[in-house]
Amino acid sequence: MLASHLGISGKFIRIIEYQYEPEFSHSENINQEFKDEIAILYLSHICYDMMMDECKTADIFIDDYMEILDMQQKNCQIFYQNTIFPALLKHKKRLPERICSLLQDQARVVSSPHVHAF
Repeated sequence: MLASHLGISGKFIRIIEYQYEPEFSHSENINQEFKDEIAILYLSHICYDMMMDECKTADIFIDDYMEILDMQQKNCQIFYQNTIFPALLKHKKRLPERICSLLQDQARVVSSPHVHAF
């Protein structure tokens, strides 16, 4: 794996290796040593898909992983819309142009009077 050749610690390599397990497995079936880190990566993959308006990451078990992280908001779309999206907009000057453009398009859609959610 490239990460080991770059001198990345074994812990991070294992977390990277496990990052896609949540798509296909309940939270009790993933590596419990790294369950928080794996849950964060899984949630970030789903939020990225929402930002890109794609559905590449299976979200069957998302509720389990949001529970691991003890998140107040249990709906990932609402979490993205109310937390992630506004934070990205706030810091859009730091983001690549392609991402800024996507965020601006989403902001227009959200502000449309006929749209209630993503």
